[in-house]
Amino acid sequence: MSKIVVAALIVGAVGLVAHRVWAQDDPRAERATVFMHARDAAYQVVVSRHGVVMAAMVLPKGTILSARDNTHTTPNHVGQGRFEFSGNFELRGTTEADVPPEVRNGMPGPQMLRNVPMLLAIKDVDVVIERTAQ
Repeated sequence: MSKIVVAALIVGAVGLVAHRVWAQDDPRAERATVFMHARDAAYQVVVSRHGVVMAAMVLPKGTILSARDNTHTTPNHVGQGRFEFSGNFELRGTTEADVPPEVRNGMPGPQMLRNVPMLLAIKDVDVVIERTAQ
């Protein structure tokens, strides 16, 4: 009887872990992810909560990044290089120098940005990312 209980616990734990891994690599989330390469201008990122700015940063020219939230099923592009996000937000970024030359021109964005040096995850916020003035 104890072997059955132990086996059931192991199967349940594996199921929970497998579900969590699947959720992180959910292909539906890629459709709502914005991939940007700041080739000709920097990007400004402003994070706010309840209308109060919590953080602001500028990602310099040459930064490769992806951004997504949990509320949109497609990117929320409001025009002129400006994107808006709300809810749980994730920003990933890397420099051109960190991307190996053999993958720069052939690797899809989701794979390239899976193991980046910068990962910023914030809960229940509003975020605006926009190109800075040239």
